[in-house]
Amino acid sequence: MKKKILIALVLVLCVSSTIVSLVFWRLFLNQEIESERYTGVTVNKQIIDNINSSEIKDEKAKELFEDDYRNRLHFAEFLIDSDTDGHISNSEWKNILDLLEVSNINIVDANGTIVQSSKPKNIGQNFYNNEKFSEFIPLLENREASDFHANYDGVSSATDTNNVMYAGIKHKKTGGIIQIEIDPDLLEQYKSMSSISSYVASIPTKSYRTIFVMNSTNAEILGITTNNEQVLEMEKPIETLRSLVGKPGIVKINGKSQFAIIDEYEDKFIGTLVKVDDLKENVKNYMVKFIGYIFFLSVMIILLIYILIDKLVLTDIDRINKRLVNFVEGRTDIKFIPEAKRTEELSLLADNLNKVIGVISSKGERITSIANMLGEGFESYEYYADINQIYFSENLPKLMGVTSEEVEDRVRRKFEEGKERLNGKESVEAIETLKCKSGRIIKVRRVVFENLSYAFFEDITDSVERETNLSENLKIEKEKSYVDHLTGLYNRKKIQEEVEKFCVENKEPNGVMVIMDLDNFKLVNDKAGHQTGDILLQEFANLIKRQFRDSDIKARLGGDEFVIFMPNYFKKEIINAKIENFLDVVRRELSEYYVKYKLSVSVGIAYMGPECDNFEDLYKCADAAMYVAKRHGKDGFYINVENNMCMKSECNNCKVNCTRRTLLFGEE
Repeated sequence: MKKKILIALVLVLCVSSTIVSLVFWRLFLNQEIESERYTGVTVNKQIIDNINSSEIKDEKAKELFEDDYRNRLHFAEFLIDSDTDGHISNSEWKNILDLLEVSNINIVDANGTIVQSSKPKNIGQNFYNNEKFSEFIPLLENREASDFHANYDGVSSATDTNNVMYAGIKHKKTGGIIQIEIDPDLLEQYKSMSSISSYVASIPTKSYRTIFVMNSTNAEILGITTNNEQVLEMEKPIETLRSLVGKPGIVKINGKSQFAIIDEYEDKFIGTLVKVDDLKENVKNYMVKFIGYIFFLSVMIILLIYILIDKLVLTDIDRINKRLVNFVEGRTDIKFIPEAKRTEELSLLADNLNKVIGVISSKGERITSIANMLGEGFESYEYYADINQIYFSENLPKLMGVTSEEVEDRVRRKFEEGKERLNGKESVEAIETLKCKSGRIIKVRRVVFENLSYAFFEDITDSVERETNLSENLKIEKEKSYVDHLTGLYNRKKIQEEVEKFCVENKEPNGVMVIMDLDNFKLVNDKAGHQTGDILLQEFANLIKRQFRDSDIKARLGGDEFVIFMPNYFKKEIINAKIENFLDVVRRELSEYYVKYKLSVSVGIAYMGPECDNFEDLYKCADAAMYVAKRHGKDGFYINVENNMCMKSECNNCKVNCTRRTLLFGEE
């Protein structure tokens, strides 16, 4: 035993050293990360303070701004001069404005008159007569030092308020001016960019740390420290950085894991990035020294523990073990009392072992008491095969609707069934749902061992009823989604599903599709109103319901178009009689509409066949037949015998003579 303890202590040394190393590795790494987080938060705050400070270099920003918009004006001059017909359309103006990212462009001739403009109302205004354009007269008269002029406090041509900037260049081709209107906020962005870029670049930092400022709308880097990588490549940069605002974390940037501390101020991300690999390298150096100290200390402690265990514990454990062997062999008069009594813990162990003997004798009563504590809706039993004793909660027979004897018989039968499935296994488990004689539905979780079985019962009647009700409600809601709310007929989605299902379930499907269209229905809506039109659709739908079988699938596809699918084969004579009778009923029942609005019904019919064995093809064939019925005077029907999808005789792509059909109301 001493040898095993020594081996165990050595294992403890190894495991504990590993655990301690891992813990301190994490501790040191967290400390480094926390230090970098504090540094990042401080630097980010300083950058934000700098953004708010008054040290923005206005003049440098204006230089950048003017250079940019001088280039844009020259590009505008190129686009305008490239226009060959001398007239710029609205769509061309829009493209030019989008390319230049400006709000308006005026083309001014040598006399100071606006001759073209993206805002037509500006055309005809003269710079000499309009005070808001007077600043550009020196440029017009070649009195400027350069060919460019900018007005930073201009008056809007739309609102006559000082809220725009103007910039213009001399138009070489005409001697006039090309002038643009610019949002004044853009100059502020240039000022911000100029200040941020120079400030961030001047921040001294370690090589593994990157400090940057990024535009939070377009991911443009506004400033970055100079002693590291100048690009920040990552997936979805704006979403990624925004998710880290106020929540520092690890992110993949430039192909490496980096610890990111991100703040968002106005339209900018201010961030500090630290390469995780460099942090780990620092921690590794700390750990080499630390592990050496820990290992030496652990060896000394384990040796001391081994000596103390041998003197204070092992002797008493050996005595207790001998008495346990006697107890297992059948002696019940054993008393566990450490003779040395050198430790309080061993004395307590001996007392507890003595209590175990007393507990065994009251096992039956204890199991019954625990079972009764399960409460209403939960029951249990335990079966000890060696002593043929079954203990179950007193409410179990009532829950199952049987007698106590029947419960015991069932427990023994289930135990024998479970033993047959053991096949060398330690135990088998089973879960089953039963409907009892009491009418309750219960879930049983049963475990069977070689000589022991126990089970738990749960009354799930209420939950099953709730699930059943929910399933029924879902079924009702699904049916609603298949119904046209105005007529109560099915919609296109439902009839398509039913036809496709019919085709799948039948190897050689036979059926007939009938498409009906109310001729001149629009006239009813236009003259009598949509409410009358809706009533007409409902009346027509009711006629379809009455005149066709329950087994026929009836649907409204939308507007005044209705479809019926009859899932059987019918001879043409039967279909003729069926449709003729239906049209007679419609003419009689809806005669008022026929007289007032010249309403009629055109019907197209197609048979399902090898070349037409799906909903879409069958629909196209029936629709083509309806077109023929309409073309031949309406108020009739046509059967597409050969299942052509195109029935227009003038169609050049039709491969057969579309007019060679039997029209039931006459011959073509």
